[in-house]
Amino acid sequence: DNEWAALALALAWLQLPTVVFLAWETLHPETMAVPFVLTAYHLATSRPDGDARAVRRHNLITVVWLLLAVLWKEDIALALAGMGIVLWIGGRRRFGPVLTVAAGVYFVVFGAWMVPALAGDVTAYSELFGTLGTTPSEVIVTSVRNPSMLLTRLRETDSLGYTLRTLAPLGFTSLLA
Repeated sequence: DNEWAALALALAWLQLPTVVFLAWETLHPETMAVPFVLTAYHLATSRPDGDARAVRRHNLITVVWLLLAVLWKEDIALALAGMGIVLWIGGRRRFGPVLTVAAGVYFVVFGAWMVPALAGDVTAYSELFGTLGTTPSEVIVTSVRNPSMLLTRLRETDSLGYTLRTLAPLGFTSLLA
């Protein structure tokens, strides 16, 4: 009984536009990070029984999984920053904020500075955002200074339509997360 439900869910998942795109297009390393992120989240939301040594060991193992996740692509740090906020709201008063700050610093150092510098200021972002900029920092600055340019770019690329096509196959349930 549960096997058929699992099969139905797996088949529905495979039909999602994002999954099809990630499998159809070139390799997207961030998809390889998903199991590491999920394992890190599981570990971060579970607490071991035992003394302080067991808790430190558990936290260290969690950090290792977080590092393995972020090694796949610098953008994963943004998801980890979000995870830190969720953990903080969920009661991890030290671990959550530390994760958010560390992931944010990692993204700024690697995603916004080092990768563009090593690539000669030509990155994957160069062609994605048009007149908003060629690096993440340029896109953010331009979007803040001129929000109408951001709205125009979102309208030109049919971002709302893409978002709706991505959420609709599972009945918009991901918005409940």
